[in-house]
Amino acid sequence: MARRNVPTSLPNRLALDEFYAGRLPLSPPETMIAVHYLDLNGFKPVNDKYGHAAGDKVLRGGGWSPPLCRPQV
Repeated sequence: MARRNVPTSLPNRLALDEFYAGRLPLSPPETMIAVHYLDLNGFKPVNDKYGHAAGDKVLRGGGWSPPLCRPQV
């Protein structure tokens, strides 16, 4: 089964599940974990207007970052 999205090379949910399944049992009980999940509803127009190669670049972070992740100036 695939663990990465082919066009973007980004890990998928299976990769994330396996990552945590392998590490959580080895972690101390007080270990805290944070997972950030970003759902890109409405992303289809990006692919439709600019093409899938451009959409993949955006998903890899080459052309977009969430406003909260940008450094404050």
